[in-house]
Amino acid sequence: MRTRNLGLPFALALLLSSSTASAVESLTGTWEGVLKCETLDSGNVTKSKVATTLEIRDFGGGSVAVELVSTDLLFLGFVVAQGSKPERGVLSAASCAFGWDNLDGGTFQGDVRVKPGSGKASLRAQLTIMGAVQELARSCTLTAKRVNTAEPDVDACAV
Repeated sequence: MRTRNLGLPFALALLLSSSTASAVESLTGTWEGVLKCETLDSGNVTKSKVATTLEIRDFGGGSVAVELVSTDLLFLGFVVAQGSKPERGVLSAASCAFGWDNLDGGTFQGDVRVKPGSGKASLRAQLTIMGAVQELARSCTLTAKRVNTAEPDVDACAV
C-alpha cells in the first residue's frame, strides 16, 4: 500500500521534470563590451583591458556562431535555456580550428540574458585562449551588451 501511495508523487515529479525548456530568444546582432585578460606569453605575464565588439549569428535550434571582431577567433556553439527562466541561458562554444590535433584557439562560455521582445541583451563570459606553438595562454572575462539586432556576416565554421 505504501508503494502505491509513493508511486503517484514520483510519477508526477518525473513528468514535471521531463518537460522541455523554452529557447532563449535569438542572440543575433552586434555586441559591444569590455574584454579583460591575463596572458602568459612565452613566460611573461601581462594584463589587459580593451573595448571589444562581438558579432553573433543565431542559426536557431540553439546553434550560434560568435566572432570576436578584434581577433581572428570564430567560435561555434550552442545555447541552453534555463528551464524556469527562458530569458536566461548559457552559451558554450569552441573556436573553429580548436581540437586535439590543433591546440591553437579557445573556448567560450557565458551567461546570457535577453529581455523578451525588446532587443536588449547582455552577456558575461569566460574565454580561454591558447596557442601551443606560440606558447600563449590567455584567460579572459568578457562583459557585453547587444547594440544592434541586425544579422551580421558571420558564418559557421568551414568544414
